[in-house]
Amino acid sequence: MAECVGELREAPASMLALELRPHNIEAVLELIGGLGRKFPQAKALIFSDPQLAGYRDLLAEAGAIYFTCSPRELQGLATSVSTHLSRLPGANTSFAAQVWNELPWDESAVA
Repeated sequence: MAECVGELREAPASMLALELRPHNIEAVLELIGGLGRKFPQAKALIFSDPQLAGYRDLLAEAGAIYFTCSPRELQGLATSVSTHLSRLPGANTSFAAQVWNELPWDESAVA
């Protein structure tokens, strides 16, 4: 996990793809739990075996934006990546668009 922190220092808006395994549960939780404070633009994606599916809610609460135990659930992955990329400030993004992207809700929440 120390390697992930080093990479985040170089690219703080990265998406972390982490494999949850029985021996690294605590380390994954610690890393994800600190993302919001240390690297607020970084997002975590969790890939796991079905035996660890019970950790889904805990990891989501810690800050993971995606959790899967099956390659059949990849549509959610594409959506998560697309949303993350769309919220990153671009060279041609207006100030108003950058502010809108930082609001705590998405466009579907607007009537």
